Amino acid sequence: IDTRRRFGLMSKESDDLSRIIIVEVDGNVIGMLVDSVAEVVYLRQSEIETAPNVGKDDSSHYIQGVSSRDDSLLILVDVNKFLSEEEISEFSSF
Repeated sequence: IDTRRRFGLMSKESDDLSRIIIVEVDGNVIGMLVDSVAEVVYLRQSEIETAPNVGKDDSSHYIQGVSSRDDSLLILVDVNKFLSEEEISEFSSF
Protein backbone atom coordinates (compact mmCIF):
# COMPACT_ATOMS: atom_id res chain seq x y z
CA ILE A 1 0.00 0.00 0.00
CA ASP A 2 1.41 3.37 -1.00
CA THR A 3 1.14 5.51 2.14
CA ARG A 4 1.59 8.74 0.15
CA ARG A 5 -1.50 7.95 -1.88
CA ARG A 6 -3.45 6.93 1.23
CA PHE A 7 -2.63 10.24 2.92
CA GLY A 8 -3.51 12.24 -0.22
CA LEU A 9 0.08 13.37 -0.86
CA MET A 10 1.74 13.81 -4.23
CA SER A 11 3.33 10.64 -5.56
CA LYS A 12 7.09 10.26 -5.46
CA GLU A 13 9.52 7.96 -7.23
CA SER A 14 10.93 5.24 -5.00
CA ASP A 15 14.57 5.86 -4.16
CA ASP A 16 17.35 4.45 -1.97
CA LEU A 17 15.59 5.70 1.17
CA SER A 18 12.18 4.18 0.31
CA ARG A 19 11.18 1.22 2.46
CA ILE A 20 8.37 -1.29 2.69
CA ILE A 21 7.18 -1.81 6.25
CA ILE A 22 5.58 -5.21 6.86
CA VAL A 23 2.58 -5.12 9.23
CA GLU A 24 -0.23 -7.44 10.24
CA VAL A 25 -3.79 -6.12 9.98
CA ASP A 26 -6.67 -8.39 11.01
CA GLY A 27 -4.52 -11.46 10.44
CA ASN A 28 -3.34 -10.30 7.01
CA VAL A 29 0.32 -9.48 6.38
CA ILE A 30 0.68 -6.42 4.15
CA GLY A 31 3.46 -4.13 2.97
CA MET A 32 3.29 -0.37 3.31
CA LEU A 33 5.53 1.74 1.07
CA VAL A 34 7.02 4.66 3.03
CA ASP A 35 9.49 7.40 2.08
CA SER A 36 12.07 6.32 4.66
CA VAL A 37 12.62 4.78 8.09
CA ALA A 38 14.89 6.63 10.51
CA GLU A 39 14.63 4.17 13.41
CA VAL A 40 12.38 1.67 15.14
CA VAL A 41 11.08 3.00 18.46
CA TYR A 42 9.47 1.04 21.27
CA LEU A 43 6.95 3.03 23.33
CA ARG A 44 5.14 2.21 26.56
CA GLN A 45 1.42 2.91 26.58
CA SER A 46 2.12 5.64 29.17
CA GLU A 47 4.27 7.49 26.60
CA ILE A 48 1.42 7.74 24.08
CA GLU A 49 -0.97 10.67 24.24
CA THR A 50 -4.31 11.10 22.53
CA ALA A 51 -3.87 12.72 19.15
CA PRO A 52 -4.94 16.36 19.02
CA ASN A 53 -7.83 17.19 16.73
CA VAL A 54 -6.08 17.96 13.45
CA GLY A 55 -9.13 18.96 11.46
CA LYS A 56 -11.48 17.18 9.12
CA ASP A 57 -8.77 15.92 6.79
CA ASP A 58 -9.31 12.25 5.85
CA SER A 59 -5.75 11.41 6.86
CA SER A 60 -6.46 12.40 10.49
CA HIS A 61 -8.68 9.30 10.68
CA TYR A 62 -5.54 7.14 10.67
CA ILE A 63 -3.80 8.87 13.59
CA GLN A 64 -3.84 6.77 16.76
CA GLY A 65 -1.82 9.02 19.03
CA VAL A 66 1.32 11.08 19.49
CA SER A 67 4.47 10.85 21.58
CA SER A 68 7.36 13.21 22.29
CA ARG A 69 10.88 11.84 22.06
CA ASP A 70 14.22 13.64 21.85
CA ASP A 71 12.57 16.99 21.00
CA SER A 72 10.59 15.33 18.19
CA LEU A 73 6.90 14.65 17.83
CA LEU A 74 6.10 11.09 16.76
CA ILE A 75 2.75 10.55 15.07
CA LEU A 76 1.41 7.03 15.50
CA VAL A 77 -0.67 5.59 12.67
CA ASP A 78 -3.42 3.07 13.41
CA VAL A 79 -2.72 0.43 10.76
CA ASN A 80 -6.05 -1.26 11.58
CA LYS A 81 -7.83 1.82 10.19
CA PHE A 82 -5.49 2.02 7.22
CA LEU A 83 -7.41 -0.58 5.21
CA SER A 84 -11.08 -0.50 4.31
CA GLU A 85 -13.25 -3.57 4.94
CA GLU A 86 -13.20 -4.17 1.18
CA GLU A 87 -9.39 -4.12 1.10
CA ILE A 88 -9.15 -6.47 4.09
CA SER A 89 -11.53 -8.85 2.36
CA GLU A 90 -9.48 -8.63 -0.84
CA PHE A 91 -6.22 -9.39 1.00
CA SER A 92 -7.87 -12.31 2.81
CA SER A 93 -8.55 -14.00 -0.52
CA PHE A 94 -4.81 -14.38 -1.29
